[in-house]
Amino acid sequence: MATSTSAPSSFLPTWQLRLGQSWNALDPTTTQAFETAFRSTTHTVDIAVSVLGGHNKTAEFNVDAMTWSDMPVRRDSYSNNPDPAATMYEYWDDTCWVEFSKYNRQHLQDCTTYSRNATTIFINNDSYTIDLAGLVQINGASGKVRPIKKSGSPVIYNLDADPITID
Repeated sequence: MATSTSAPSSFLPTWQLRLGQSWNALDPTTTQAFETAFRSTTHTVDIAVSVLGGHNKTAEFNVDAMTWSDMPVRRDSYSNNPDPAATMYEYWDDTCWVEFSKYNRQHLQDCTTYSRNATTIFINNDSYTIDLAGLVQINGASGKVRPIKKSGSPVIYNLDADPITID
């Protein structure tokens, strides 16, 4: 059984589903279903979404992969409830540390808050699996593994470690 962590009842982040090349906001009822799953310990759950034409389709939401019916979904908690004290996350781009965007940084902070060690973020058409326990990001297309860190944290990175996989 999934357990959830409560957050202020007045706060509900925006959930979006990518259809083609555009992100589409989900209705409040569907948003609540996605948020409940995100805040719980579950990894997959079936959720009904109203898709094109107004028909409901029920499909699996993979919370770690951030996909519903194999389509990308994203959670924007920054726009509705920015946290100026959110932990700064950075990734190594082969020459220097680069800050994640404020939206992705907030998402990673929220994953930590809700005890999620794995997530996926989408930047343009690219997906990146984030392993918060191992502090690495994995490019979905190339498989390239890069270290990530919380600002001010020492970097401990083992290239021989097996990164997490998301089914």
